[in-house]
Amino acid sequence: MDLNLAEVFGLKYTDGRTVEYEVLGMLNVSAMQALARQMEGVHQQNAILTE
Repeated sequence: MDLNLAEVFGLKYTDGRTVEYEVLGMLNVSAMQALARQMEGVHQQNAILTE
């Protein structure tokens, strides 16, 4: 068994230690946008409850 080889979605990668910073950055932006939408909803609910 070769521990340095992984098969992900049919693609073979020999080194799983590489980081794709562009993809990581896009994921970060997407996560921040989702959190911003959630927080907007929380702020709206809070405004309704405090009236």
